[in-house]
Formats: sequence, C-alpha cells, structure tokens
Amino acid sequence: MPVHNPMRNALIRICYFALLVMICGCKSDVQTSAAVKYDVNLPEEAKERTEPVEINQSSKGVEALVSGGHIMLPTCDSTVTKRLGVKPRIKRDKIHGQEYSWLLSNSLQVITNLSKDGSILWVGFSAKKVASGLPYHLIINQTMLDECKSTFAPDNPVETSAYAAGKEGAHCLNFKHGRYYLFLVFGDDLKLSTATISLIDHTKAD
Repeated sequence: MPVHNPMRNALIRICYFALLVMICGCKSDVQTSAAVKYDVNLPEEAKERTEPVEINQSSKGVEALVSGGHIMLPTCDSTVTKRLGVKPRIKRDKIHGQEYSWLLSNSLQVITNLSKDGSILWVGFSAKKVASGLPYHLIINQTMLDECKSTFAPDNPVETSAYAAGKEGAHCLNFKHGRYYLFLVFGDDLKLSTATISLIDHTKAD
C-alpha cells in the first residue's frame, strides 16, 4: 500500500504549476473549449461567454488583467482573451484538463488551466526577455531574489531550492500576500524567471 507523504505531494503540486509556465510554449494540438457553468463568484462579464471571443485590439497587454494592483481572480478564459487581445493556445491534458497559454508581443507568456467549474483560479507568467506589467512591480528577468525578499518580508516568504523541487531555476519563494498565494522562481542569476499568482495554496498536500 502506498505511503501518504504530504511533503512529496506538495512538491509534486508545486512542480506541476511551475513547469506549466516553462513548457506551455511547446507545440500542441489546439482544441476549442467547451461551454461551462460557473459556480464561483465571477464578474458578470466573465459569466457571459460568447463564441467566438471578440478580441480587444486596444488591449494594454497584461496590465489589462490587473486592477488595484492585483490580478483579477477568479475569472474565465474568455475574459482573459478579451482583455489581453490575444487568442490562447489550448492543450488538453488527461489529468489536469485544458491548459491555456497566451503569448503577448513583449514575449510575456500567460498560462493557466481551468478548474472543474470552468473558472480560472491561478495564472502563471514567464518570458524569454525582460517583461514588465505584472502586479506588485514584478519584472520577469529583472527583479532580483533579494529585492523580493525585502519587498515581501512582512509576508514571511519561504525560500527553497528549485533544483531540489525538480524545477528549472535556482531558488523559489512562496508566500501569501493578501488574499493571493505567490510562487516565484529565480534562475541561476537570481533574476525572476517565472511567477505564479493564485487563490489556492498549491504547496498544501491533498
């Protein structure tokens, strides 16, 4: 009988959400998302799904997802598409359902997957070059590890080795900031490589 190991389960959960940020740019079969029902407290505009999604050509980029300095969660894929002004790449995963990836003009990649009720409860960010516009003044490939430790010191961030958790990077910071959980991964140069913002603490074992 398999032994329940909470720490191992937590690391597996963290690995999945961090690696999604890394690999969602790979080629995959694009599939049309099915209509879903929303059981969470979504904005009214998020509940109104129209196919095909009308693209907002005047989008401000990732800043369009930010309100009051925070990512607007929960939300849904059609709302994210409208605000970003970019159609997503959709990959169906047998275990985790549909994985969504939006690639913006500044190389910033926004990724997520849908919960069972069709809502989006977390988003991840990565980029091949310096990319700004994220909440909390985070800049991919520029914000430093020590800078984040100082900025988020009141939130008591926990630092772990990314390599020990099986992820691409040198260090990880995870903590709760207000109502959101943040998971930040830094490369060997100690610059921010990926950031995940979530309503769920993915470090908790089931």
